[in-house]
Amino acid sequence: MTRFNRICALGALLLLAAAGFAQQAPDYTTFQPKFQDDVFMLNPYVTNLNTNIQAKTPVNPAYALSETSALELSVVLKEYGVTVFHSGPFGWLSSWGFAPTRAVPWLQFPDGTICNAGLIAWYWSHGYPPGLVWMWVKQDIDYMQKAQALNPDLNSGVARMP
Repeated sequence: MTRFNRICALGALLLLAAAGFAQQAPDYTTFQPKFQDDVFMLNPYVTNLNTNIQAKTPVNPAYALSETSALELSVVLKEYGVTVFHSGPFGWLSSWGFAPTRAVPWLQFPDGTICNAGLIAWYWSHGYPPGLVWMWVKQDIDYMQKAQALNPDLNSGVARMP
């Protein structure tokens, strides 16, 4: 882990402690993610004629990890040196007029691999034994990093929030 990534992990721990969210640092056996159920995609082509409000479709909560859980997940994954950034639930902020109502947390690994943080955290939401979840998470990260190594432009289309 690089010095920068250690500082990011330490910063995440300090933010959690300052906000009163964690008594101790979470690990893969204690992590309990929380997801947002209030993230929507706005549809530019459908408007309610009575209220003149643009139609919106809910985003699957698996794509919308909470901010606190994203910081906790970065601590759980500290051996990978991840950093958290924000983008739309599907990696874009607007496409053909469709836009999310808010950005959600994403993870970036030192090699440039990125993924929606909720898709990694989702493994912990089904009640499987923590050891099994951790094995699956590590396998997924390994597969993502191998794909990134084979195609360095793989994540070039993901938009980041300013």
